Amino acid sequence: MKPLSLAVLLLILTAWRIEGSGGPAAADPPPGAGVAAEASACSPEKPSAKHLRKHRRGCAGRHGACSAVSPRHVCCFGLYCRDLSGDRLNCGACGRKCGLGMRCCGGACANVRSDRRNCGRCGKACRHDESCTGGLCGYA
Repeated sequence: MKPLSLAVLLLILTAWRIEGSGGPAAADPPPGAGVAAEASACSPEKPSAKHLRKHRRGCAGRHGACSAVSPRHVCCFGLYCRDLSGDRLNCGACGRKCGLGMRCCGGACANVRSDRRNCGRCGKACRHDESCTGGLCGYA
C-alpha cells in the first residue's frame, strides 16, 4: 500500500472512531446535506475497512442510499447515513442541531434534565403528577 493511501485510510479510520465514540465530529454537515444513493453504498452504522475500500465516496452524492437502508437513516454525512431520530447534529432533519445540553429524542431536541417525556434519558416519561428536575422524576 502506498504511504499516501495508508495515511488517508488512517485519517478516515481515526475520524470514524471519534464519530463512533460520541466525541466531536470532524465537521458538521451543511443544512440539507446530501441524501445518498445505492443502499450498498452507505452503511447505517460504521463502515468496515473493506466497505471503505470499495466505496471511497461513501453515500455522498448517491441519492436515496440512506433511505433505502432504513426510513430513519435519511441523511448522508461523509461515509455515514445519519439516524435522524437520535443524532443531535441531525435531529429530525439533515443539519438541524440540538442546543447545548439537549439530546435528540425521536427526531426532536429535548432537555433530558427537565422534559417530563424524556426525563434523564430519551423515552423515560414521568407520571402525570410528577415533574422532571435534574433528570429525575418527582424530585421537586
